[in-house]
Amino acid sequence: MNIMNIMKNFDTFVNESKKEEKKYKLGDKWSTDFDYAGMLKYCLTVCDKCDVDILNKLHKSLEDVNYHTIGRALTAVIKVLEEEKDASKEIKEFKNKVKEEIRSQK
Repeated sequence: MNIMNIMKNFDTFVNESKKEEKKYKLGDKWSTDFDYAGMLKYCLTVCDKCDVDILNKLHKSLEDVNYHTIGRALTAVIKVLEEEKDASKEIKEFKNKVKEEIRSQK
């Protein structure tokens, strides 16, 4: 391999490693570059005014990347919100599960 080919391959390698990280988008499914931290940060924005459809998309992401414990806590939030009841207790529990997961990753 000549020096020009080596340099071309090196430039390709360097440029590939500099690609911007993929940011979590609501409803994302697992991928090799899935933004776990971004999804967990998104989870912390859940509130009683959130649309249930949005929460269902978040739930699908959680389940798809095997965050079943957090997903179950979000299911509880969704159920209470669908009944148009106060979900503050369930939201607090959900966010506690998310925070536990964040702490466990440090």
